[in-house]
Parts: sequence; structure tokens; C-alpha cells
Amino acid sequence: MITRKIIFSVCLLILSLFFYGCNISNEDNLPSQTIEATPTSFIGEIKGVQVENPEFPERRVVGNPENIELPNCFGSADLTRTLGTQTTITNTLNVGSTATTSAGAAVEIPATAKFDLEVEVGKEYSEIKQSATSRLDTAVMTAAPGTHIIYIIEWKEIEYQSIVRFISGSDVYSVDYSYKLIVPDMVSNKALPCTTSVLPAPTNTPLADLQLQATAQFPSDVELNGTLNIWDFINEEDLYNPGTRTYSISISSQQPYRWGAIWCGKDGNYLQQIMTPLDMQLWIDDVQVPNNQIRQYETNEFGIYCHRWATIVSGWPTDRTTTLELRYSVAYSVFDGWATVNPGQYKQIINVIALH
Repeated sequence: MITRKIIFSVCLLILSLFFYGCNISNEDNLPSQTIEATPTSFIGEIKGVQVENPEFPERRVVGNPENIELPNCFGSADLTRTLGTQTTITNTLNVGSTATTSAGAAVEIPATAKFDLEVEVGKEYSEIKQSATSRLDTAVMTAAPGTHIIYIIEWKEIEYQSIVRFISGSDVYSVDYSYKLIVPDMVSNKALPCTTSVLPAPTNTPLADLQLQATAQFPSDVELNGTLNIWDFINEEDLYNPGTRTYSISISSQQPYRWGAIWCGKDGNYLQQIMTPLDMQLWIDDVQVPNNQIRQYETNEFGIYCHRWATIVSGWPTDRTTTLELRYSVAYSVFDGWATVNPGQYKQIINVIALH
């Protein structure tokens, strides 16, 4: 009896193993299924932002070289400028639109989060930009009296590419970014000949043989920002009491120049107050420039509010001196936030010699 039970149990065990083996075989023949991870989404605000810096930024020359002219043929002292007064540094920042989770999933970055990341990356490079800007003020360009010097400037792009990591919810994310600085580099200079070392004496040339006088025109946006400002080549002196200041400069007869006036206050309220008693006029060779050829606009740079008058002067005659004259009057004493400007008649005169 016991023997039969043992034999029966063994048979049941064999049958069980047989059917189990069949099931395994059937499962092996079933098609495989891939389980995809559900992409993670942002939870709450981003935090723990860490900007990684590249070891070596990429550097390349961009655009065409530019010339900065220092005409000082008729000057009596060195004409000095810095790159900081003639050029400026620009920057661009781009943070990617897709971040990667710690598990490798790609997630689109919401606009608000992308903005926050751009702010953090900008902070990381603010000192680098400030240092580059400060160096412009130490790059000095000089033209001695009796010389006309051209400085050649190259524009170089410095690009920093890396990643920025941050935490949102319980996950860590990373995203690519690019920060670019466009900086000027003074690479060389050359001297242009001065035709004479003194102002030409007036002549009694018949009117028919005289060249037409320089002309003024209303500046477009492009001309306003892209035309050389003639005041940049003059060591201007501000006047706070009625009087006249006279300057001499030599320029290229083929080059148009922006010319005008600027009236500034320490803030917007001061500017409004000092504009009231002011009457500003622009004259070329004793002919008043019409208002429809003068562009007036206001600027706010570094918290200083200014009203500006600008016109583009071209067609410079080469047979005589052209006189650019600011004639302005102040009806009563005004305080611009720094100093008091007293009432009276003022003149700022530039004698321009145009060279072939």
C-alpha cells in the first residue's frame, strides 16, 4: 500500500514538471513587450541651479575690420580716445529648450523656467563681461598734433558652451547653453598725410569757383547709430557761464559726420526743468539748419537723462574752412543736478578742414 502511494506521488510530480516545462516553452514563444518610461514633468519651481563653465572658450574673428579715425592735423595737443568711448561690447545668451532628466528622458522646458535659467547663466558671466568692458577703457588711441591716425579694429567672438544643472521636484535636470561676447580688438594703426600744418588763409576766390557748402540732412535710424559723431574727435569743454569755445579739426571730405548738441540732467525731473529756459540752434557757415533737418530725441543711459539734437553733415568743401556752430541761450539760471548753468548767450564752434 505504501509502495503504491509512493509510485502515485512520483507520477504526479513527473506530470507537474511536464506541464510546467510546456508553459515555459510557450512563454518563450510569446512576442516581447517594451515598457517605456513616462517622461518626467516639472514640479514646482527650479532650484539648485549650477552653471558649468567650459575649460576653454572658443574664439573667432567675426565681421569686417573697422577704422577709428583721429584727425589731429591742426590740433595743438594730443587727441586721445579709448576703445571704451568709441565702441561697446555686446553679448548674446541662449539656453536650450529641452532638458534631460537624470534617467535620460528629454523634457521640454517651460518658458518661465527657461527665463529663470537665462538669468542665472547671465549672472555667472556678468563679471567676465564687466572685466572685458573695463579693459576697453585702458586701450588708448592717440594722435599727436599735426597727425591723422587711423586705428584698425577687429571684432572677436568669444563663445562659452556648456551645461547648466538644476533641480525641479525630486529630479535633477541638465540643459545646454551658449554665452557669446563680441569684443573689439585694436590690431594696428596707420597714419594719413596732412596736407598742411596750419589753417589755410582766407582767399578772395570768385564765387563761381567756390565749392558748395556742406549740407545737413535729417538722420535715419541707421545713420543715427552708424555715422561717426564729430564731437568724438574733440576735447569738448562744457560751459556754465555765457561765452564761446572754439575748436579745430581735420576730417576726410568723403566722410559724412553726425553733429549736434546734447543737454543732460541728473534725472528726468532735472532734464524737464533745464529744457524750459533753453533755446538751441544749429548753424553751418552762418546759415541756420532748419528744424526739419534736425532729429530731436531723448536717451536714458546709466540713469542720466539727455535731450539730443542730431543732423548728418556731408559734402564738405576742401577749398575753405567749414564752421559748425551751436548757438544757444539760457533764459534763467538752471541746476542740472550737478552744476548751475547761468543765463546768457553761449556758442560752441568747430572749424572743420576737409582733406581730399
